[in-house]
Amino acid sequence: QLKDKSIDRIVSSPLLRTRQTAGILGDALGAPVEFDDALREIDMGEFDGKPYADYHAFFDSHGHSFDVPIPGGESWRQVADRMMGALRDIDAKHKDETILLVSHEDPLALLDWSLCSTDPKDFDNAKFLKTGEWSRLE
Repeated sequence: QLKDKSIDRIVSSPLLRTRQTAGILGDALGAPVEFDDALREIDMGEFDGKPYADYHAFFDSHGHSFDVPIPGGESWRQVADRMMGALRDIDAKHKDETILLVSHEDPLALLDWSLCSTDPKDFDNAKFLKTGEWSRLE
């Protein structure tokens, strides 16, 4: 699906599964790959390695606030800001290039939301890409 998109470069999260995906894509598309820590997954802080239900209980107890950080980690708004900063930096560094970002479901959804709105009530309209899906950003 991406072979006819004239991808000039791939910028990926440095986490193993995205590094592997970026490498496969880079080989298939003949595009160089670089890694950017700002495209990483949400920092789960004290919930890292714990059941997802524990994180959801915390999130539910704070009214699904975008501004309450996970203890020792990030808030959703911080992730959205990080992803927008990464997008601006990548765009400035690679003017007039077509860049393929390889990241993670929630950070990409937060990036999509940030491009359209910053009102938490609009987050349900964000694109949640599944593994192997892609979407074009203008």
